[in-house]
Amino acid sequence: MKNWQKNIIDNYIEDFENYVKNKSNNKDFTERYNFNENEINYLNKKIDLNLLTNSDTPLLSLVSENKIELISHIILSNEFIDYNINEKLGKQTLLTSITEINFNEEITKKSFSVYCELISDMFFADYKISELDRTYIKSKKDEINPKKRLLIMFVSYALKLNEPNEIMELYRKYEIIASFACLKHNINIGFYNSIEELILESTHLNNAYQNELIKYIEYGKLNHFDSLKNKLIEQRSHISQRIEKPILKTIIHKLFY
Repeated sequence: MKNWQKNIIDNYIEDFENYVKNKSNNKDFTERYNFNENEINYLNKKIDLNLLTNSDTPLLSLVSENKIELISHIILSNEFIDYNINEKLGKQTLLTSITEINFNEEITKKSFSVYCELISDMFFADYKISELDRTYIKSKKDEINPKKRLLIMFVSYALKLNEPNEIMELYRKYEIIASFACLKHNINIGFYNSIEELILESTHLNNAYQNELIKYIEYGKLNHFDSLKNKLIEQRSHISQRIEKPILKTIIHKLFY
């Protein structure tokens, strides 16, 4: 390896260590580097997360300091930073600790997207569900805030699906999934003011979604949503269109039928 390559890696390591040790707030280094195989081998001899964080559970330590962007960088950079995605400490897992931080902060569409992408990336990185995760989610089942319900809906469905591609699709199509969940549980979930507003707004001009929700209302004999069903019928322009994407069809079938 040439000296200039080593210098680039050493600069990355310095930036990484300074951020972990709170010597710098600069997170730009997470966007700047891309390494080949030889460089990765050199780098892995230099970075020791346990030593850097002075912890046997370095990822959980970083989460406790709210260094979520660094966690995401580490997970997406799993070729050149060694880590254990399945760390546990007491009742904490990486999933519960990240969820709890998001749960206790203001939930916006942007923060929700960042959270969902990170959870999806964790499953792509071979995250293993534990009973600690299930117990944590059950403890949040009575939440009344619609935005927080959306967060819990996503992670609880992620645990049920337990398949990375399906979890990523769950995130990408969270509004139609939330529409089904609202109908199933008769509670408002997400960023809209009511179930009706969510469903009518998020399915506007999407005949396939409208037809699937009409079908679900009829399937579940959800007569209390007859008024909403009639509005969906009035909105749609085609009665035969259905969701065709196989992965989305699979998710809806697993979760609601």
